[in-house]
Amino acid sequence: MLYKLARPVLIVFFIISVALYAATFPFIKKRRTLKEKADEFLLALVLAILPKNRMQGLEWSEKIFRLFYKLGLGKKKVLVNLNIAFGKTKSPDEIESLAKQVYRHWSYAVFDILYFRKIERAEIDAIFQIDTPEIYEEIKKVQQEKGILLLTYHFGNSIATCYTGLIFENMYGYITTQTPLVDSILEQIRERFDKKITLYKKSAYNALQIMKALKSKKILSMAADFDVAKSDMFIPFFGTPASTPRGIYYFPVRSGCAVYLLFILRSEDHRYHFQFKKLTWADGQTEEETCMNIASAYFHELELMTERYPEHYMWFNSRWRTRPPGDDTKFYA
Repeated sequence: MLYKLARPVLIVFFIISVALYAATFPFIKKRRTLKEKADEFLLALVLAILPKNRMQGLEWSEKIFRLFYKLGLGKKKVLVNLNIAFGKTKSPDEIESLAKQVYRHWSYAVFDILYFRKIERAEIDAIFQIDTPEIYEEIKKVQQEKGILLLTYHFGNSIATCYTGLIFENMYGYITTQTPLVDSILEQIRERFDKKITLYKKSAYNALQIMKALKSKKILSMAADFDVAKSDMFIPFFGTPASTPRGIYYFPVRSGCAVYLLFILRSEDHRYHFQFKKLTWADGQTEEETCMNIASAYFHELELMTERYPEHYMWFNSRWRTRPPGDDTKFYA
């Protein structure tokens, strides 16, 4: 009873806190300690008002993100990205409608990120499903001979890749953000699924460790579809060059590992569907050319899947912020 009475007050307090946080973020993001405290405060507030039932929580989170959309939180960047990708094929009304779908989808994903922290093993198989069992079995067989680089994307719900720790042996994951608190949450989620999973911290993320893992016939999961300010590798994504971390594409060339892709789709019944696919590319005359071919194949598959399920992609990121030399275009304010 007390919880039911206090919950509306907490929700209003949460909305006001988020608005204040969003308004002051540009001024505190360089002050790491203050920002971390703000993150911790918001996380504690969210956890305090989240329903224990997953379906109720998903409904609740959708309402919150609908409010975020009306308030315009992150909306400008989402619309910029959608116009870069679909501006030539969709009308302004269609772009606006798609933006609402993006908010709806990621409202579910954000709630599940928190829900995964307390999920029980009995619930796991009811939420996750492998749609490509033949490729899944192929990966297990290939792993007996060589390492596997499992490339993922900021698509569907990238945190749901933690499920792979239950279905593969010697599974390692690499996820880092700019917020230590978020890194801690991600690590807790992965350990919740399987203690064997190791989260590569930034200090531990180096070529020697990753090469050693791949040559030891381990599976290493990581994403490469994010903006890298210092990268000099640019791959067309929806016709516009996008930066990507060059080093990732050297691992299969130098370690001889196999490369597979993982897409995670959310269905309307709120289950996550895992679709594995082997990545193939043409060998170039040089190592550099081969790496470019791998990166191009990686982004080509992402573009095809994003065209089919555009709301599943993380359009909140500044995907095209870094521009190639000589390109002074500024997509984001």
